Amino acid sequence: MGWTKIEPDLILLSLNPARTNRVIEGICDQTAEKIVAENSGRGGLCCWGIAPTINTGKPTYVIPTFGEYRFTGDSDDDMWFILPVSYLEPLVKGFEHMYKAGWRYPIPRFVEHEPRWPDGMYGWETYEAFNEKKAKGENYEEFKDNWMGTYTDKDWFEK
Repeated sequence: MGWTKIEPDLILLSLNPARTNRVIEGICDQTAEKIVAENSGRGGLCCWGIAPTINTGKPTYVIPTFGEYRFTGDSDDDMWFILPVSYLEPLVKGFEHMYKAGWRYPIPRFVEHEPRWPDGMYGWETYEAFNEKKAKGENYEEFKDNWMGTYTDKDWFEK
């Protein structure tokens, strides 16, 4: 910030919810403080973000309200995070610590997820069994009501 003589009091970050969460985690990692946010659905960034941060000296985040959508062009996946400049160093150190611990952005999804078919809906094994029976000319009527339930056209079996 050497190019200006103005020393900022606050930093406003426009983020998506996942990045907002990372900022919260970064600060909490170093300060062990919780980040508190309040909102009434009106007033948005000014009333529930900037003013409380100036008054308390603590960071907060805001879900955009009508004014942000209308005047700043926020979209449905935007949030605002407001922090005093004094929290910048703990934030950066928290990011560094989390990076060393293996935390990344974007956040990997379904890393330990094992997909399963919904009850009453059969998977690929049933499809293969159906094809084997059909290829051998055997009766495959048992599959007609079970294969993919209502998710596919049952007439497909007649083709």
